[in-house]
Amino acid sequence: MNVSDSPSSMLCNLRAKSHGSKPRISRIARNIEYCMVEYAMLRKFQMRQVIRISTNRAARASFKHTTASSSPGQSGARSNMFCRVNP
Repeated sequence: MNVSDSPSSMLCNLRAKSHGSKPRISRIARNIEYCMVEYAMLRKFQMRQVIRISTNRAARASFKHTTASSSPGQSGARSNMFCRVNP
């Protein structure tokens, strides 16, 4: 068993190593924090996009539904209404 293999010296080496890499660890932690913030913002943005897309789709579907369901008689009534508004 070497002197360097003794638990106390290993602990000393470990301490020296961890002390040396402390700035890197904090930088990694900061990066992780930044990424989490970015991810949260991205998720919020995506949710907003999804909501907007779904509302657009619903509006488009209802619009299609109204245009498809309108028979010639209905469109005639609509044009009459238009004429009444614009004599």
